[in-house]
Amino acid sequence: MVIAADEYEVLRNSFAFLFDNSDAAQFATAETHPIACLDALYARSPAKVRQGLQMAINDMIEMTRDWPASRVQDIDFALASKRLPTLSQLRLRFSKTVDRILKRGAIQNEQEYYAARNALEMAADVDQPRIRDLVAAYEMQLLRPA
Repeated sequence: MVIAADEYEVLRNSFAFLFDNSDAAQFATAETHPIACLDALYARSPAKVRQGLQMAINDMIEMTRDWPASRVQDIDFALASKRLPTLSQLRLRFSKTVDRILKRGAIQNEQEYYAARNALEMAADVDQPRIRDLVAAYEMQLLRPA
């Protein structure tokens, strides 16, 4: 999932709502809250902050994988009422990233790597052996000297 500059704000707001309604929120301080970290980075590097948000959304999708359908439905309703992308929509978009990796047969960057790893950990319906091989190939590529 690549985040374009023109969609950053709406995805940031959706992620912020999801984070604040997750179990992880209780451990965040004003300084360690992911949105505070993203906002601090935004001034220095808007492109890097979009990559960071992409990883944060992937992590949030993983963190919410065990949520009961009723909780997902409630969160989706609350996000939709704020005209923000829902958790279900973000999950769908995430799955499209994995589909692209599978079709291409290679992981191209760090964001795709984390999406593939998350898919391995949370999705029984994904092509597990193939994703596992692609993740291993990417990891081997990282270990090779430049």
